[in-house]
Amino acid sequence: MIILLVTGAITASLAQTSSSSKFSINFEAGKPVGEASNFYSSVIGGSLKYQTPIIEDGTFFTASAGYSVYYTAARYEHMGIEPSFGFIPVQAGVKVYLYKGFFMGVEVGDVIATASGFDNKFAYSLHTGYSFKRMEIGAHYESWAGKTVQLAQVGAYIGYRF
Repeated sequence: MIILLVTGAITASLAQTSSSSKFSINFEAGKPVGEASNFYSSVIGGSLKYQTPIIEDGTFFTASAGYSVYYTAARYEHMGIEPSFGFIPVQAGVKVYLYKGFFMGVEVGDVIATASGFDNKFAYSLHTGYSFKRMEIGAHYESWAGKTVQLAQVGAYIGYRF
């Protein structure tokens, strides 16, 4: 259901022609926190993001899809546990530019596990950062809650806009 909503929102946004609409490709790195930090040591990923203005004051609709890998902590490798688990987060949200290039945003969506044994997860993320002409740097907190496990991370990202 959430994927259908995100797809519909992206399609509607793409239909609006605006010179302020942008795509970006992002590299992301994070550190698991909370319960996830007991089993995972790091998170590496990438995403494709889209933003388009919804209000003239610097408020944007955002949509993103990516791939993130949670790497299992070294202390569990000898136990036969997989060394990493992949996830596909799909989210939509709002990004607000506060002052010049500084921004804050929130996204919600769904996370699909690429391995069996994990259920889909409700996802939300809070992020802040700074936008340059073609690049963006930022920090984020992201949490994924499912029936079997909750994963959370703090991280940083760098992106190239086009």
